[in-house]
Amino acid sequence: MTVQVLIAEDEPALAHELGFLMQSLGYDVIGLAETCSEAIALCEKTRPQIALIDVELKDGMAGLRLAGELEGRWGTMVVLVAADAKRLQTAETAGRLVSPKPIDDVALGALMRKAQVLFEAAQ
Repeated sequence: MTVQVLIAEDEPALAHELGFLMQSLGYDVIGLAETCSEAIALCEKTRPQIALIDVELKDGMAGLRLAGELEGRWGTMVVLVAADAKRLQTAETAGRLVSPKPIDDVALGALMRKAQVLFEAAQ
């Protein structure tokens, strides 16, 4: 089974880069969202197993809040990305999978595999 991934990132160049990386790792990218409302709309149509979410998105809803929404409604496993070390530390302390910006492809690939294992274990 191919794992479906949603990417919620408001920097278009980075969103596309992450999309290509996910595809090269064998994931099926269901869509790119710049806002939380776009992300939720995509998830309503296609339930991704994993969401890669920037902690700060355009429409003001924090990535952490979006993460909670996706986990609660669909059981989506979330990996958060951010440039702000303090936000990442807060998310990591709360038990979240986190990746700093700039993105390290190898480290993010390992986090995605961990998210996949956690998702499958929860099913």
